[in-house]
Amino acid sequence: MLTDRMYIGDMVQGRSQRVNHREVLVPADKWVIVPNTHESVVSRDIFEAVQKIRQQVSKLHAENKDMGAYSLNLFKGKVFCAKCGHLMHRNRQNKDGIYWFRCESKWKFTKDSCTVVSVKEADLKTEIIAILHKHAELIFGKFISFERETNDIDTADDSELREINSKLDKDGRMLRSLYESMVSGVITRDEFIQMKADYETKIADLSRRADEIRNAKRKMESKKEECIELAEAVSSVIANDRLTEEIIDKLVEKVLVNPDKSIKIYFKFADVFGGDEVA
Repeated sequence: MLTDRMYIGDMVQGRSQRVNHREVLVPADKWVIVPNTHESVVSRDIFEAVQKIRQQVSKLHAENKDMGAYSLNLFKGKVFCAKCGHLMHRNRQNKDGIYWFRCESKWKFTKDSCTVVSVKEADLKTEIIAILHKHAELIFGKFISFERETNDIDTADDSELREINSKLDKDGRMLRSLYESMVSGVITRDEFIQMKADYETKIADLSRRADEIRNAKRKMESKKEECIELAEAVSSVIANDRLTEEIIDKLVEKVLVNPDKSIKIYFKFADVFGGDEVA
């Protein structure tokens, strides 16, 4: 209805013609239009306003097509408004192709729910790279210290496990020999019962300690692997000054954007290495 001039009282002819026995559409500027031939259903002002909007939308689509598809959102689900706490929306500024993160709370909820908070995606990338460069020595220093500490703990744990296994083997053999000692008269039945309970308690305690050590080793190994991945990710950024979705996912927990466009970046490795010096 808002694209057909018939509804504003105009008669339109010549929209198509037959060419070689086929119906062919004629360009709009070739149509024959006779205004005000009948009563309108839609006012002319509304119709003209709609046409201007349609032209603007077509122009916007053409600009988006010329600029290509949206690039990958490296910070998906990680950028939040520091004022209201809501996830910020990423969009592209069509006139120059710059990507922004904006808080849309005042439009989605109420006008008083937040202020206009925004930041350029490029500024987020620059800030993260700058922080990693600034703290690179600290990050790698902590990684080296952590690796040495875990290696020392691992060595001590292995030594204790060997000692425990040796005791378990010895106590197991002693426990198995008790019955023979009782039968042969070396020990009494009461002594057998007491010594059997003692050895079983020792074996249970040793086994429990061995399980504790093995569980701690597994957790430490998992943490060590995570630290290696983080150190490699940081090293990649330092070497190339480039962020990827995988690297951001490994390094960045979340980003808070303030109304003055200042940002606070929470890195995952702050917890891994202990403390928050680089956060």
